[in-house]
Amino acid sequence: MKIRICQFLFLFLSLLYSSTFGYGQSEPTAQGAKRILAFVNGKPLTEQQVDESIGQEIYRVQQQLYLLRKQALNNLINRSVLEDEARARGTDLSSLTKGLLPANAEIAQSRIDLAYAEYLPVLGSMGEFEARARVRLDLESFERIAEFKKAIGDLRDRARVETFLSEPLPPLVRVRADGPALGLAGARVTLVVFADFQCPYCRQTAVWLRDIANEHPTMLRIVFKHLPLSMHPEAFLAAQASDCAHRQGKFWEYHDRLFAETDLSRGALLKYAGETGLATDPFQGCLDHESSREVVQKDMQEARALKIQGTPTLILNGRLLAGLRSKEELKAAINGEFQK
Repeated sequence: MKIRICQFLFLFLSLLYSSTFGYGQSEPTAQGAKRILAFVNGKPLTEQQVDESIGQEIYRVQQQLYLLRKQALNNLINRSVLEDEARARGTDLSSLTKGLLPANAEIAQSRIDLAYAEYLPVLGSMGEFEARARVRLDLESFERIAEFKKAIGDLRDRARVETFLSEPLPPLVRVRADGPALGLAGARVTLVVFADFQCPYCRQTAVWLRDIANEHPTMLRIVFKHLPLSMHPEAFLAAQASDCAHRQGKFWEYHDRLFAETDLSRGALLKYAGETGLATDPFQGCLDHESSREVVQKDMQEARALKIQGTPTLILNGRLLAGLRSKEELKAAINGEFQK
């Protein structure tokens, strides 16, 4: 597919606008570092200083702008592909889109029964006949739209589509790489993880990280940081307990056990310690000592300084990873650092 002049101009202006705001760049530009925005008693304040004071907020704004552009660009590409296909078929855009949208969709009765049972609480006062009819219509509409999107996707696959919209890189953050770690100290890639032992998302991420660490024992180093959240009443003591396990050289074994359990009461923590092979008296003494509390508080203070508020928060070679939804996305980010 030939990209028309209007598309080219749109892409060119998008790239130009992105460049102007440091969009997709790994470091502040030399121009941004030197650009003076104000003088105070003769002392200059630069654009770089302003951006650094904003911190993560500027990245969040850039990310929102990127997502808006991505959606708009995707819509324009789809329309252009459809227009070219309509022209090739000797028809108009409206007729083509009607032809790509299936007239109906066959929905198995078992699927209707399953959806009816799942959504029964929100179907209100509808009678069963009306409710089942509503469920069928919703499933048919969903299926027709899915087929329509697939048809557009097939057209895009056959067209020559080149996109140049780059996602903004998260800002670099200065984070200490001390603490319990998997992997070699000189590994090419370091992943720092702020986590909470009562956080369900942290539990899932911990499984991913263990698998990935086993795949890259020499190239990847994973460092654990404590960030027990106030909404989780047992998380702070669990973090202290994991530090006590660390002092006996069994942090990761104890770490895995904590994430495998839901009971993190003091009695349970002592029980897990014994079952993990930890010396009980030193462990209990450590748990009662202020030093284990100070270790956890030190990590929490670092998180606050970095404006980190949620868990899990992952920092890959100094860059915050945001929006990870799967193990595959995490592996892709890590592999990207290996390739660098």
